[in-house]
Amino acid sequence: MSSITQRFIRDQLSPEQGWRLIEWCIKRGGDEFSFRSMSLGDSPAPHEPLTNALKPFHRRTPKRKNTTTLVGKEAQRPTVTWRLTTESAAVLRQHVAGGLFAAPSYSMAGWFEDFTIYRRSEIMLGVVSHERLIALHLTNQEHGEFSELKIASHESAN
Repeated sequence: MSSITQRFIRDQLSPEQGWRLIEWCIKRGGDEFSFRSMSLGDSPAPHEPLTNALKPFHRRTPKRKNTTTLVGKEAQRPTVTWRLTTESAAVLRQHVAGGLFAAPSYSMAGWFEDFTIYRRSEIMLGVVSHERLIALHLTNQEHGEFSELKIASHESAN
């Protein structure tokens, strides 16, 4: 693979832009994804319907680099992953209507954060939900192709 460079999205994506971005990544080799499902206190498992629907796509819990890491913790740690296909993306779309790129709601019902797409075990797209930042790790050719999506992006995270 050619060298990888970064591109950043700072603007919140509409759900439709987010689904287009996921499909774009699939077409360019994105083959695995992860996310964190969060809830407050002892809330019941609000994400159980989604995790049940994703069972056919579950891969394993390999050590993967994560976009966000708590201070003192390793960036590479066991991470629950699922196969990324148009079918698994359809399951996500059905269960997360607001999209995976929205800022965390911090609602009592729970929320998703830090959605990540991997390509051959390396981060291709990583969301830092609390910062409202999306980091793309793209080849030089993909940088040029990215403009097809008509999503504003920047060469730096600022």
